[in-house]
Amino acid sequence: MTAANKKSAHSMMVALTGAGKRPDGDFLAIAACFSVHQSTCMRLWKQIQVELDKIPSNQDDDNDDEEDNVLLDKHIPSAVFETKMSQRRKGKYKHDREAIKAKVKAIPFSKRRRTRMLAAQLEMPQSTIMRIFKQQGSIFKCHTNSLKPKLTEDNQRVRLQFALSKID
Repeated sequence: MTAANKKSAHSMMVALTGAGKRPDGDFLAIAACFSVHQSTCMRLWKQIQVELDKIPSNQDDDNDDEEDNVLLDKHIPSAVFETKMSQRRKGKYKHDREAIKAKVKAIPFSKRRRTRMLAAQLEMPQSTIMRIFKQQGSIFKCHTNSLKPKLTEDNQRVRLQFALSKID
């Protein structure tokens, strides 16, 4: 909804409101006027009420008649009705590879052995981590521990016997 439509819808809601109560049954009629869903009007009502609670009331004015005229909405700033679409992120979000690399280096190796553990530590989806892994020239490298556990004499003998049994 545009700012003008929001302002009009709020004026209609306030006009149908009795003693500051929420116009429960009237949301459907107002929604039909603006070709939106009923929940959109409910959300608009709640958002504007929250914004109005934040605004300090001017009780110094002597013109109480003009402030009581809720249909004009003169006492409500236009910023309350503005859409916040321009503040949303546009397009696909690309994570900064250098920032990720720095975060990964700060995480101890014991907490980043698996992709699920690493994703939890970085607070990003595991699918994003996997996509970064698969990219050519990935910022992550595979690591295998070079210190292998040494086989005992008994284990060497059993392993040799197993290998010889496969030859026969």
